[in-house]
Amino acid sequence: MGDYLTPVREVRGNLIYTADGRIWANYHLSGINVSAYQGTSIANGQARNKDLFNNLSQIGSGDMLLLGIKAKTSPEEFVDRMLKGIPDIADGRHGALAAHVDAFFQQMQRGKLEEFQRLYILSVEIPTAASGTSGTVAKLNGTDPFASIDRNYIARLETQIFDLLPDAFDPARTTPLMLQWVHERMRLRGIEVPSAPPRENTAPISPKGFGNVIIDKAADTRAVLDEFLEAVDSGAVRATPKRKLGRLRENYGSIRYGQQLSISNPEQRTNSLPDGPTSYQTLMTIGGWPTTPKNALNTFTYLVDQQIGVDADFALRFSFSQDAISLTETRQFLKTLAGENEANSVDEFDAQAYGDRGRERRLLQSQVSEEKGPRGMEVAAIFAFAHPHRLTLTKQVAALKETFRGNGFEPFVPVGGQFELLNMMMPGSSCTPMGTELKGTTTVHAFSACLPLRTSHVGDLQGLPIAINMENALGQIILHDYLGGTEGGNGSIACTGEQGSGKSYFQKMLAGHMSDLLCPAWVIDQSEHGEWVVYAQQLGGVDVIDAMAPQYSLDPLKVLPMERAGKLFVDLMLPLLGLSPMSKDASILANALTPANRKGHGIQSSRDLIDYLEKTADGQQLATGLAFYASQEYTRTLFDPIGHDGGVRRLPAFAPSRDRAVVFRTHGISVHKGDVTPTTEPSKQFGRVLYTAIAAYTAYVFSQSRDLNAFIADEVSFLQGSSVLEDLVRTPDRVGRKAGNIVVAGSQLAKDLQDGNYDQIRKKFAFRQTIRENAIAALQWMGIPATELMIEKMMVDTSPGDKKNNNRAIRGREGEGWYRDGSGSIARVKVLPQASARRHRFSDTTTSNMIRIEEATRATVGGHV
Repeated sequence: MGDYLTPVREVRGNLIYTADGRIWANYHLSGINVSAYQGTSIANGQARNKDLFNNLSQIGSGDMLLLGIKAKTSPEEFVDRMLKGIPDIADGRHGALAAHVDAFFQQMQRGKLEEFQRLYILSVEIPTAASGTSGTVAKLNGTDPFASIDRNYIARLETQIFDLLPDAFDPARTTPLMLQWVHERMRLRGIEVPSAPPRENTAPISPKGFGNVIIDKAADTRAVLDEFLEAVDSGAVRATPKRKLGRLRENYGSIRYGQQLSISNPEQRTNSLPDGPTSYQTLMTIGGWPTTPKNALNTFTYLVDQQIGVDADFALRFSFSQDAISLTETRQFLKTLAGENEANSVDEFDAQAYGDRGRERRLLQSQVSEEKGPRGMEVAAIFAFAHPHRLTLTKQVAALKETFRGNGFEPFVPVGGQFELLNMMMPGSSCTPMGTELKGTTTVHAFSACLPLRTSHVGDLQGLPIAINMENALGQIILHDYLGGTEGGNGSIACTGEQGSGKSYFQKMLAGHMSDLLCPAWVIDQSEHGEWVVYAQQLGGVDVIDAMAPQYSLDPLKVLPMERAGKLFVDLMLPLLGLSPMSKDASILANALTPANRKGHGIQSSRDLIDYLEKTADGQQLATGLAFYASQEYTRTLFDPIGHDGGVRRLPAFAPSRDRAVVFRTHGISVHKGDVTPTTEPSKQFGRVLYTAIAAYTAYVFSQSRDLNAFIADEVSFLQGSSVLEDLVRTPDRVGRKAGNIVVAGSQLAKDLQDGNYDQIRKKFAFRQTIRENAIAALQWMGIPATELMIEKMMVDTSPGDKKNNNRAIRGREGEGWYRDGSGSIARVKVLPQASARRHRFSDTTTSNMIRIEEATRATVGGHV
């Protein structure tokens, strides 16, 4: 084992005692969740950052560090999130769920699926008499620089610092293990990302308990020399006269400190890697700042979380000073700058550079004069970029420099200062004179506008995985909490997307999760080929009610208690038969369906009711109307059909099983939209009756269960403009917030989800729309500004089609879109493929790959499968 970069004397709790007599208090902070699509979210993030830095300015410390460091989510931590709030899956009843969880665990173990996070560590120097010169003298004398320090006094100061950290950042004291973990991250940057350390570990560590490293402070220039000599030895380069080689060596000696360093890990050495795996790193800082804060919003510290081709972390060394923003200081700065310009400029380009610095300072002074109670702040930003291959790192860093310049920053890689910058990124290290020189002057308000502490998180804190957050390269795995979601009113989901965009696949994945949780969904399947029946068969069984060929009955008089059945049957039949509630026939029907009359005359079904009415003097006309509908093919679900022999087929009442999905196949059943007129087709009038009966029966069954219940209505456009949606979607969703029920509704067009029935559904998903008007409507429905950039991204760069494959989404780009979670956060996402290969296959509804119900080997249409 080896030393920490900054020699450490002791680590106690969250306090680091360094060999030079300094004491550092360290804290974990969480970034503020920011949605790039919502101005209020950005403003809130900026305000919370301002609160933090304003509070830190009250401490009186002259040296602070904020480290933004990348960590990997361990498979164990991720599985804990999946299982939180779920009953014991080892009880033998959750076999499918256990397999699902294990599949994700294995994917993360193999690195096929990875999630990272940006951790923030705040390190604050606690001013003491032991620091500075006294500490240095103690070090030289071999004495303890902390011998005279009152530890209780230090504890009180630390508590004061902790109390100043705003709750919005979820502050927590670090543990000694954090320091070892930061060291691990430093030495392995670009090679691998270690899992975040447990926060509850408080075991002490040895000052010598850090991984050994070999640091080459001139990795780039040394590599150039090595490559040159190898080329000479191999003959690839013509032999060079010794005097020229000598000159090269002389030149190399003068540039021995370069712009890249390497960190080798000898404890992991192999025959092929005698120094162990090597991380090549370039440390970059900012020498000039943009004149408009908005340019820094997504291209400052947030840049390290993007797809930049290299691994990266950042650090901010900062302090606070009112003198730094005073008018006197500005005058002195400009005076000094003018003198340097006159003395050093050799052409107009040098003069322009000095002029730019002058304009930056004047802009700062203008901002200071406009702010109310400005707080001066001096900040140095350090970025560490790393990769296991030196040339790749060199190439990507060059590109990153251009990115910074394109957004108004002036990147700076100090020659010979790489190790010094590396050390300044470590908690417990001091800001060096070079770090002080690199600090730029700003205000808390202006700096907070850059959102230095931020995150982009969507979804629930626990649940099953549904998608990947594509807002950055951290790959957050988005969870959906099925069992606990309704408690916060966030259980239901609405989604829109054109055909082939992945909408139906997403809904099937949700249904699969519900089945795994022993809460099978009830689904309306409008598809001609029974796609939901085919998929549900893979979930361990499905009960199918086929409206055109039923084997079981949904007749309210069979499936509901008498009181509820009679009321529902009257509500259904009066409008179907064109009867006023005040009419004589309405009264006859209501009296016939009282529990007493039904028991007295054995009325157990709608067919029994027709027979009864035909035998009464006043009920024959009513019986004739009912008999008309009872004779139609499309009414067989509610009226027992007539068999080929002319006799009535008495269908058994549908009795759902709690552990099986239910699919209502309603293909061929249309619904009339608007008011019924004498010319309205009877079949369309009955369609409204059927869907209302399905909704009423579903609501009744769900009301009898204390478990989660889910209702899925795919392609709800066929019900648009119909009052049926009130019963199918709006009421179940509203009631579900208390009863534990959820609704999943999907439609190709966003306008179908904007008629008032879906207003309380907070979670939304928008998949691809390639028609401009539809793209605009979908973005607006999500709450995303429909700018030209966003419209183009929706139409062209969301699951783009592959022209070589019938315009199907390019492999790996399926299921892209935007997700809005229950709290209102929005992110660009990509739906995860289902963990089960079989479920994945049976979810495919593309024309060429769809498995039709008639092809499914286990299908038994109309009954239990």
